[in-house]
Amino acid sequence: MAAHLVDEVIPQVPARQWVLSLPYDLRYMLAWNLPMRQAVFAAFQRAVDAHYRRQGALAGVKDPKTGAIAVIQRFNSALQTDVHIHVLYADGVWENDPARPLFTPAPPLHTVDVQEVLWDAWLRIERQLRKFGWQDKDLDTLPASDPALAALLKAAVQGRLITGQQAGKPLRKERGAGLSVPRPSGRNCAEFAGFSLHANTRVGEMAREQLERLVRYVCRPAIAAGRIEAVDEDNVRITLKSCWKDGTTSVIVPMDDLVLRMAAQSLP
Repeated sequence: MAAHLVDEVIPQVPARQWVLSLPYDLRYMLAWNLPMRQAVFAAFQRAVDAHYRRQGALAGVKDPKTGAIAVIQRFNSALQTDVHIHVLYADGVWENDPARPLFTPAPPLHTVDVQEVLWDAWLRIERQLRKFGWQDKDLDTLPASDPALAALLKAAVQGRLITGQQAGKPLRKERGAGLSVPRPSGRNCAEFAGFSLHANTRVGEMAREQLERLVRYVCRPAIAAGRIEAVDEDNVRITLKSCWKDGTTSVIVPMDDLVLRMAAQSLP
């Protein structure tokens, strides 16, 4: 898929990845509520589109058009249910002229730009959530129609055990030998009201191999076989892609939980 997108779909222009992470309660709702998930995604995309179109208009581009490839991921590196949005944008705009679709690169991105995009996205998402009755506790109809699935998704979002006598308790974490230290949120990143937006990954127009690696990352499956190893007959260890803020380097997951967590990633 990555090779096809790079060779046949994505033009030779600079690309930037925008990643929107969501509050925990919203992750649970979007894991099973497809119409709400589609509305939140569309609201976020409109916010990033507006950012690029404004920049294009300032550069004198008439009727600027954007281009993007989007993937909604449902997982984190510990196989928790973590619905978040990756969008790979052409870092600039095209002039809407079929005879001469000239591309104008975007100016350098600054953290304040990301803050403005997140604020705009939050306003748009909040409007959509109000349309769905987000403040109404009765909106969560899943426990009534499918209590097992609701319990599975809530446990998977919270990083808790799903099966056995320890159900509901946190996963067992393994920490590295070194001490955890505070880490900055990073350049071109912003956080607000439980949402976070990261937009510091950019690939130049000539770096096609680097672009393919980025597309593979965006389109990756939930778990890589090399990060799972058996601990005993009943449990596996999942090694994280990167150390968590609390120093966690891996988690221990019962076999039954592993199967259920994988099943949670295949929902529509």
